[in-house]
Amino acid sequence: MGDYSRDTFRLTNVMHQLLTGEAVADARHYVGVRLQQGVPMLDADWNELEDVRRVEERLKLRDFFGNGIPAGNGGFRIGPVTEDNDFAIASGVAMVDGMLVVNRHAGLTYLGQATVFGIPPSPLSPPASGTRDDLVVLDVWEQQVGAADGSGADPRLVNPTVGLETCRRIERRWAVRVIEDATDLAAVTPEAGHSYMPLARLRRAEGEARIESRRIFDRRRKDLNVAEYLKVPVRVERGGVTVDSDRLAERLSALRTILMDRLAANQVFTDGLPTLDQTVIHFALQHVMEICSSGALQARTRNLTETDALRLMAELVAAQAGFCTALTDHGAGDTPTTDFVEAYREHLDGSEAVGGDAGLGGVRPPLAEDDLIGAYQGQQVLNAWLSAAGGTLPEGSVLARFLSITPFEAIDAARTYDVTIEIVSQAISDQGSEVFDVTLTLSSDLWSVDRGSAEITLTNGGGRGELTFAVTPDAGNAECTVSVRAEARRNPSVVHTPPTDLLLRIGEQPTVVGTLLYAGGLNDDGQVELNAGQLDFGLASAQFALNNSTDTDRSYTVASHLELSSGESTAPVERIISVSAEDVETVAINFGMPDGTTASAGDTGTLTVRLLRRNGVDLPADEQETVELPFLVV
Repeated sequence: MGDYSRDTFRLTNVMHQLLTGEAVADARHYVGVRLQQGVPMLDADWNELEDVRRVEERLKLRDFFGNGIPAGNGGFRIGPVTEDNDFAIASGVAMVDGMLVVNRHAGLTYLGQATVFGIPPSPLSPPASGTRDDLVVLDVWEQQVGAADGSGADPRLVNPTVGLETCRRIERRWAVRVIEDATDLAAVTPEAGHSYMPLARLRRAEGEARIESRRIFDRRRKDLNVAEYLKVPVRVERGGVTVDSDRLAERLSALRTILMDRLAANQVFTDGLPTLDQTVIHFALQHVMEICSSGALQARTRNLTETDALRLMAELVAAQAGFCTALTDHGAGDTPTTDFVEAYREHLDGSEAVGGDAGLGGVRPPLAEDDLIGAYQGQQVLNAWLSAAGGTLPEGSVLARFLSITPFEAIDAARTYDVTIEIVSQAISDQGSEVFDVTLTLSSDLWSVDRGSAEITLTNGGGRGELTFAVTPDAGNAECTVSVRAEARRNPSVVHTPPTDLLLRIGEQPTVVGTLLYAGGLNDDGQVELNAGQLDFGLASAQFALNNSTDTDRSYTVASHLELSSGESTAPVERIISVSAEDVETVAINFGMPDGTTASAGDTGTLTVRLLRRNGVDLPADEQETVELPFLVV
């Protein structure tokens, strides 16, 4: 060691603890050193500044990049040599535990390390019998070097101007070692300050002193290049149209569903064909569906960039064209089959306008121009055409609105909120009902939602349904806009939701369209907890809110009752609550046990509150909002 006053980095900085695992008392995260006027300049300050910069860079490389060999480099590849019990170590570079390691020695071998580094490696030998796996590892460490430190000294560190060594150096050292009878780093006994990376596995066999190439299995992580392989999720916008990962996944999943439905309904033109021809066509169709499934999964897990999405769409077009070719070569050749194939190819390749009929943009032409939005829209038109075989495509619209948020309160970053959306179908088709894909998106990357999308089946011409999503705020962003989009699976280009947004701000009560809302707390299982003693006296209460979003004062009549899981129930109790214009009134509604029963800890059931009248007038059945909450007796 050199002559230092003290090591303040090791004494104070949390980065030393992160790097070495050694505990630092009252650790601080210092990221810089500032020199002051009129005070002595000490070696400790200089050295701490150097350690802060060096260790921070190393930690970032270690934790965000990882170990491996960079793209286009063959560093530390283990290869065969003609000598027994020896192997070659290729020159190049590697990243090990955040440290750049350089092998500048061309032609270096395992045994040659003794001459080059002065570090005699352990001798190698094959097993006495049978076979054995040995692990080749790269061992990396750092050590201080001075002008006169024995075999590691560097006399050039003496400054001839002053005739002495003014500063010592930190040198990065490495050696390749072999751990016998081992396949992973768990077998390595770590030495303090050393880092290790596997390079290869040697399969040694009895009587084989020479290590041939067939006995060397590369274990390096190669082509390490964050810039090239970083996956930025798909999001392309143009002219008010957006294609992102979720929408791409929905379109791919929809195509798979449509093709599966056609197959189940015998609408792929294979009826009556010989078994071999049917198999060929079905395999071609299966290939299309497999691309849809794998592509949708990659999109949903954010593993597709825009470039990847273009390649995926190109593969999907090729697979669909292959399905058309299979139908042509192995189909019946009758008019329905040839008409279907011709129309399918026109949807893939595009077509010119004929008479009063508009032409098709197709899927393939936009791909030739790297136009993902155009290809997406072309596939959307193709999906709608394919699904038309199942009946008349839906026409009309679908509405979505934010009905309620539970608990109904000023938003708290420490809680999770159930956001309920009401979907109303105004679509018409000959199928009686349609499946709608509902997608929820958040404007803040810090806030989270339990799922990005869901589906709901609604009766045509007025069918209603509700979907609930759990949204978790984050104090790092004070507000977040929640957006919902619903579209008919069979015809998303026609049936869609106008933009619907809900602005949530931490510390403020949200604005929703629902009138009757639950405003109390829930336990971790989503239950209202009621006290047993209070229930027996009819005094257990739960908080509910009446939300009057109109510009006139209103009175609301609600009815409440409790039902146990065993089936016993209380009679509904009505209550009138007055709410001023554009105001919210929070009230406590009391509940008791059914006649002849007493409450016991662990009892469960449901609390039900229903909105019956507005200003004394009975509401239609579809406007009688109901809140049902599971409860637990404590």
